[in-house]
Amino acid sequence: MDDSPRDYHADMATFFSDLLDGNEQKVPYWRVMLGQIPNLLCHFEPYTQYNIFRSVTDYYQSCWMEAREFNGYRGSERYPTELRRLGQLGACMGAFMFSKTMSDEDVQFGDITSAIVHTEPVGALVNDLFSFYKEGIVTDVYGTAERNNLVMNVCHVKGLSIKEGFDLIAAGAVREVQKAQEVFDGSHSVVAEDGMHAFIRGYIRWYFCDQRYRMGELYDASYRFENGGRFREYCDMSWNGGGVSMEQPMFEAVEKRVSTSRQSKGSLLGSIFGRVWGWFGLSVH
Repeated sequence: MDDSPRDYHADMATFFSDLLDGNEQKVPYWRVMLGQIPNLLCHFEPYTQYNIFRSVTDYYQSCWMEAREFNGYRGSERYPTELRRLGQLGACMGAFMFSKTMSDEDVQFGDITSAIVHTEPVGALVNDLFSFYKEGIVTDVYGTAERNNLVMNVCHVKGLSIKEGFDLIAAGAVREVQKAQEVFDGSHSVVAEDGMHAFIRGYIRWYFCDQRYRMGELYDASYRFENGGRFREYCDMSWNGGGVSMEQPMFEAVEKRVSTSRQSKGSLLGSIFGRVWGWFGLSVH
């Protein structure tokens, strides 16, 4: 949906009146979403339900903003990160860790709220770092590079070069990942701790595994560089460990993957981006 040109203003003209009156929505997205989201929300308690639904509406708002191709005013440093926060479904990511079969919302309210607070920036920053190759360096399926992404918007509002903007976001992503791991390390419920660490591992693996992000092209290019072997190790680790059968129920898959195991943390994200983007003249220091 976010890649499709449309008139969001006209589409939303009767959204609220139709919603409050119980009328069918005119926009296919909302007809499908409002028809199916109860099947998802029934797995959660009220607070997590609210945050999931709020995140879905935030996502639609981000698509509306991006469709106008507005990059923010110069000096408006909050605009690029707020646009990405809206569009990354971060509250959904945080809430999904706490299905009602695995947690008690009343007892774990602090865990749930904190998880959402930390998954929103992690989701936004990591997504836009992995997206930058397909959006800002190579052309997309429509034949032109996308310009309304976080790196480009940060460069626009701050007056930075692409390298400076990318370095800034990469440093922010590493910082947010490390902070989330630090906050959820050793003093929370098992579901919260394992959920956060598993989310970060799985979220990074997702971008290596999803062909949309074209990591395979970088894998092939890495043979031309002395330090390419390390990047290929990360790719192989992700490709070998990132698969979940689509026939397996989502919550069953999640429950089976939650464990007390811990993975080495800290410099993984920085190591990945320091090598990958360095090959394209965008080295992360």
